[in-house]
Formats: sequence, structure tokens, C-alpha cells
Amino acid sequence: MEKIIFVLGAGHCNNEYVSWVLNHSPDTGPRQPYTYTEYHSIWGTHYRAQDEWMLEQYDGVEPERTDFVKSYSHSGLRNPKYPHFFKRDLFEQWLPRLIKLHNSPAMCLYFNILDVEETIDYIKSKDWGVDVKFVTSYWDFAHTPYRHYYIMMEFDPDSTDDVKPESIDLDFMCASMVDRHNNQSEIANYIDKLDLVAFQSSDPSTWFNKVGLTTPPNLDLTLKHYEEINSTKQDILLKLNNLSWKEIEEGYNRSQQWCDWQMAISRNNVQYIKKLIKPRLVDK
Repeated sequence: MEKIIFVLGAGHCNNEYVSWVLNHSPDTGPRQPYTYTEYHSIWGTHYRAQDEWMLEQYDGVEPERTDFVKSYSHSGLRNPKYPHFFKRDLFEQWLPRLIKLHNSPAMCLYFNILDVEETIDYIKSKDWGVDVKFVTSYWDFAHTPYRHYYIMMEFDPDSTDDVKPESIDLDFMCASMVDRHNNQSEIANYIDKLDLVAFQSSDPSTWFNKVGLTTPPNLDLTLKHYEEINSTKQDILLKLNNLSWKEIEEGYNRSQQWCDWQMAISRNNVQYIKKLIKPRLVDK
């Protein structure tokens, strides 16, 4: 391996999709069949891309390959528990194995973490013997046509907080997106350390050059496939996708239901207030 691209950021921001798209570059080599995480929301199933489809080829009986995917997916490396800080000790054991096993020039991997800037600094501080690039996804809710992806992931009953919203109307959806949009604005604090901010309103074919990957042929067919399996016929989601950003902000201002739900979460979860603290201010 000559290059590894790390996609870093919070869950439900379409980071997995960005990694999935970039791994279609011919530079990443042969791949296994797609794998998806299924979100069974009340509006239908959203099929979120997984990076396991690139790693399964290295699972096997040899000592260095045994449980290779499991060590990425289930050890807390890909998705560490709250407060969602990058597991440096696990990473230092796992990454050299990947570099040794992967014979193609490049690979892209996603890590669901909140301490993005600190993780970039940490990875850059060490010599891994390969070129490293850093990416994060940005929803750009004002312009993306895929707002329903976020809602279907965020409000899958198995993904929401312990306190479930009693019902979810259009204004509630708007409020959720405005809060996520505001949280993502923190990207501005470390944007100079990123090689690519993958706007979900932009043409994904423009992403490859930013991280030094060859653009795949027939990318349009790949993207169309993902759009088709994640399309929606739900009236409320179709309406959400077509609102102006001003209308979404107005929905946020109207949503007493959203305010009540946030208060219910805070009363039920002693960690809730801590979730609002910038991760770098929490004692590791």
C-alpha cells in the first residue's frame, strides 16, 4: 500500500458513503460484494454503505488475518463508545496489519469519531510508511437532495436516544437538521488540515483528485445504484427534500416537539450535557 485515506467524523453524516465512493477508484484494487448497514426507519429501510466490503478479502485463517474485519468493526476501532474518541492503541496494532496485507496502491476507511482535529494531528505525528490523507463529509443541508438519508438513519428506532420521540413531524425533522448543520460548522476550525470536505451537494467525481485517486470509469452508474436503493416514496420525506433552507429554519423555530424531546433526553441521560462539550475539552 502506498496511500490510505481516512474519513473522520460523526455518525449519520454520510461519511460511510464518502468512503464507499472513494473506494471505487481503480487504485484501491479488487473488491468484495457490497455490504450495508440496514436502518429500518418508520419510512422504510435505508441501506448505508460499509467499509467491510473492502476488508473482508483479508479475513482468513492465517494468524495475521484472523478476525481482521471483527477487529475493525467490533473492537471499538471503527465506532468507539461515548465520548467517541479515536482508539489510538487499537489503531497502532491494526493499521500495520492492513498496510502489510493490502497489495493495491490505496484504500479509504471511515472512523466514527468526534475528536477529528486531534486524531489528524496524532496520525500525522507518526511515520506509517505510507501517504495519508484526511476527509470528512459535510451534509450541506441547504442544497443536498438527500436529506431523507439523514432522517432515516438518525431516527431509526435502534439509533435514537433511550428516550424515543413520540412522533416525528416535518418541523421536528427540520429542527434536527438545523442542529446537525450547526454542529457540523465546527469543521471550519480544522478545515486547513483536511484534504477534502466532501459536500453532499457536490458532484462526487470531483472528490477523487483532491485525495490523489484515479477517478473510476462509469462512476455515474455506481452513484445511480446507491440512489435507487435509497430512494423514497414517502410524501413527508419528499416534501422535506424540496423545502428551501429558509423554510427549514422556520420549521426549527416552530418545533416545540423538538424542544420537548431535547429536554426529555437531558432529564434521562446524565451524559447529555457532556455531549454538547467540544471533545477536546473533555479529559481523555
